[in-house]
Amino acid sequence: MTSDIFAQIKEMVDAREAARFYGFNVGPRGAALCPFHPDKHPSLTFKGPHYKCWSCGAHGDTIDIVKYLLGCDTWTAVRQIDRDFALHLPLGDKQPSPQQVEEARQRQRTRELYKKFEAWRKETIDQLTNCIRLANTADWARLTLREAAAIRLKEQLEDVTDRLLYGTPEQQVELFEQRKEVLALISSISITSQIG
Repeated sequence: MTSDIFAQIKEMVDAREAARFYGFNVGPRGAALCPFHPDKHPSLTFKGPHYKCWSCGAHGDTIDIVKYLLGCDTWTAVRQIDRDFALHLPLGDKQPSPQQVEEARQRQRTRELYKKFEAWRKETIDQLTNCIRLANTADWARLTLREAAAIRLKEQLEDVTDRLLYGTPEQQVELFEQRKEVLALISSISITSQIG
């Protein structure tokens, strides 16, 4: 039963989400200064329910990072995560009300949408960066149609990339809502290469 609860928490709340919720400063690319050693450059990274410091080797999961950040034991961390993220896991407490169950479902939907957004954001930044790199490395003496398109759209590509990397959450959500247009911008460079 205990291991099932731990597995459920790790499945429902990733380490980065928990770290941010409890006040830990995680950068837009998911790296942070490691709290386990004097870190001057972000060396702590997050992947799903796990974290790892590439400098000192510290590693763990969602529950471990919450234990550290709150300075508490495992069960206190489990109960705090359950309460703060409205998971309503069977921890021996009273049964959740229908409103609490609906809040937990809504929170889970929000988490799933956030994960979808993060996956889209990462893939889109990679694609935009490749298009910008194409514009920056183009051989002006022998431009291909694809390179010409990348050069022509470079300013727009850089603007979208900057907003995805450094923009406010509202700006990033706006781009996510306009993801078809962003994909069309990226695709216009690939389509040009197929024509040429």
